[in-house]
Amino acid sequence: MDTSLDDPVLSWPAWAGKVRGKFESMVELEWNMYCFRNSDPTFFEFLVSKERPGGNRRVAKFFSGKENAALSYDLTDGRSGKGWLLPLSESKCISFFTFKWSARADGEIDISRLRCIHARGSDVDAEEATVPDVLSALDGDPGFGIDHLKQPLARILYKSSHASAFERGQASIVETVMKSMALHHNCKLAFSPAWSRPNPQPDQHALSEFNSRQFVVDALPHLVLTPT
Repeated sequence: MDTSLDDPVLSWPAWAGKVRGKFESMVELEWNMYCFRNSDPTFFEFLVSKERPGGNRRVAKFFSGKENAALSYDLTDGRSGKGWLLPLSESKCISFFTFKWSARADGEIDISRLRCIHARGSDVDAEEATVPDVLSALDGDPGFGIDHLKQPLARILYKSSHASAFERGQASIVETVMKSMALHHNCKLAFSPAWSRPNPQPDQHALSEFNSRQFVVDALPHLVLTPT
């Protein structure tokens, strides 16, 4: 599966790889079963085998409870079409991805025009949504454990990243706010190498996760707090 990106927000190869990995993990089990049952199959044949009617459209869908996501390929037009990676729940406050797919002559699939769409029109207000977490971060006591402070910081990052008004340039502002809250507790906040250039940055990790609770768990090792 080859991925090219038109959206400058997603033009970062490392982030493209992270999103592509989510696609592959969601179909891996069913694809492996299909390969076991069929000799020398192609991915396009696999998609056609998964085709289900959806109104006046023909769609191949894959679901993952672990990823909290649904991956859909629209097969209505034959060997090319649109696709979506959508959250299964919390859809009012989570961004989603759209893409174009096309089948090559050899039956493999190319993915292009991958875009991250923020939850516009869903009445997401990052300032209002993060108020409880801001207060929790300010009132938190590191004496209860460093994760006690990291958790609200991770929730602020997640909600701000997925907010309908969020733009890529605001990422540094959110990170500055998080670092200021850490300083309030005489701590310095940094991000692990895995969350720093040239790897996907904190907001990109947040946008790639559809499960807010899982994101907080995954974020804790990457929020590095040290006493000032």
